[in-house]
Amino acid sequence: MKQTFRNLSSTSIAAYFRSVKWFTHYFGIGIPPALVGAIYAAGRISLTAGVAMFLLQLTWALVLVNKGCSRCRFYGTTKCGLPGKVAELVVAKKDPWTISTNAVRWLHRSDLAIIVAVNLAYAIGWTEIYPVIAICTLGGWLTVFRRKRFHGLLYRLRDATHAPDHVEGGAQPSAQPVSVPVTIGRRNVGTV
Repeated sequence: MKQTFRNLSSTSIAAYFRSVKWFTHYFGIGIPPALVGAIYAAGRISLTAGVAMFLLQLTWALVLVNKGCSRCRFYGTTKCGLPGKVAELVVAKKDPWTISTNAVRWLHRSDLAIIVAVNLAYAIGWTEIYPVIAICTLGGWLTVFRRKRFHGLLYRLRDATHAPDHVEGGAQPSAQPVSVPVTIGRRNVGTV
């Protein structure tokens, strides 16, 4: 009986870390304070570094909301926390298949660049907090980015073969709404 309880417990914990709820808590609630802290950490290095970090994050956020969040399956929901709700206030929802996979790759690389910049700011400017940020970065990499599961349009890189024909012809919007498959882990949970 005790062995069954132990297996159920470890299964529940593993299921949480593979779920949208983990993504909501990690990205939507944990990342915004870490980004603000990175501005402070860069400001501890110098005023110029702090201003540069602020402008870098502002530019990244505006591009991400316009190109990525507006096409994300979590647009207008709290499933990705604060960013999903803010996006709907800034930009209208767009068809996720109207952006090329090259643009999705560029967005992915810009996300990775922000992660590196934030880690550098903490590593240099606020070394006492950096171990926490490094562990959280590793967790984010293992659960979100590496698997291309939840964040933004990363599923498009994995499922590029399912793209409608209009994407190849210059990423023109489709006349009809296109269903987007939503998967969690390897399980199809529906379409958006």
